[in-house]
Amino acid sequence: TAPVGAYARARALRELRMVGLVTSIDGRDVEHEIELTLEDAYQGVTQRLSLKHDGHARTVDVRIPAGVGDAAAAEEVVSRTGHVDVDQIVDQEPDLIVTTPAVDQVDVARAERESGAVAYVQPASSVDDVVRGVIELGFLAGEPAAARALAGSIRREVAQVEDRVAGAASLPAFIDTGFLITVAERSLIGDLVRRARGQSVAGPNPGPEPFEACEVARLEPAVLLLVVEPGRGTDAPSFRDCPGRGDIRIERVPGDLVLRPGPRLGEALTAVAAALHPDVFR
Repeated sequence: TAPVGAYARARALRELRMVGLVTSIDGRDVEHEIELTLEDAYQGVTQRLSLKHDGHARTVDVRIPAGVGDAAAAEEVVSRTGHVDVDQIVDQEPDLIVTTPAVDQVDVARAERESGAVAYVQPASSVDDVVRGVIELGFLAGEPAAARALAGSIRREVAQVEDRVAGAASLPAFIDTGFLITVAERSLIGDLVRRARGQSVAGPNPGPEPFEACEVARLEPAVLLLVVEPGRGTDAPSFRDCPGRGDIRIERVPGDLVLRPGPRLGEALTAVAAALHPDVFR
């Protein structure tokens, strides 16, 4: 019989936007190299492989995640604190290193120098920044038309959500990335909250220090947006002992959407808007 499955493995190749698809046949790995379009590399794509074994043929659909690899498929090269595994990047022999301002730029410069790759720091503090980054990356990758099409798709999806909440009242909100540490208004999630008809009660530049629960309560947010990272438990704060705390509604939003500058911004904005204005999305 034909093999029963296949799996996708991201591999850094000298050619940009190439991915190695590996099928397992009788314990032997067979790799199929496929070049992706810029949009497929950003959005993710399903590829259909034709597999042959012992005279039998079978087609298998293999999902390649957005960004060419996901947490299960790609090795982690950047820690949660922004530090880079430079040696691992150099081993991958990349042509292009794409990073964001949140990543340690000293490590990025070293990776660029030792790998000979070009480093691009993607702007990531707003929806408009991300759209601009998509267009710039398109020029770097040699696919400006595809990049403009993708940028247009992101703009349309974001505009649809903004239109949906246009009549809703602006709600005071506190963004909790964990342990009551919040973010500046000029950040991607800060921009998403603003576009979703929310207003951060922490101010434009709250700093990196965690808030006390009662300190948050005194700011009188109607909603606390709790950013939840995949695979990491996040406990909701308690305001039970805070005097005059009022009712603070706690809503969870996925960190892999709202903190990631990528093509799923329409989905990210929908998640934030639905958390702030659930009645609008019923």
